[in-house]
Amino acid sequence: MLGSISGFVRDPSAAAVPGATIAVTNSETGVVHTVMADDRGHYRALSLPVGRYDVRSSMTGFRSTIRFGIELAVAQDAVIDIDMQLGVLKEDVQISGEAPW
Repeated sequence: MLGSISGFVRDPSAAAVPGATIAVTNSETGVVHTVMADDRGHYRALSLPVGRYDVRSSMTGFRSTIRFGIELAVAQDAVIDIDMQLGVLKEDVQISGEAPW
């Protein structure tokens, strides 16, 4: 009673996003399977129990993307392609020193 979820992760220009982290969460049990996209932007989460899943992708420089409510059936390979949008980079600046007298 297992299935899999796979697909491609792409940026706005349809180029692959290698190294993106994909978290596949069973919304009924909370169990998370984490995989990474390969150099072609392809990911595959294997041996998932049948049920309902949410798929979250994340990568530095991009906004996280979540697909909710993917119903996985027995022996199914659900294909969930992910289009990531560019995000804002967060940068912290620390300044230290003393005020002049």
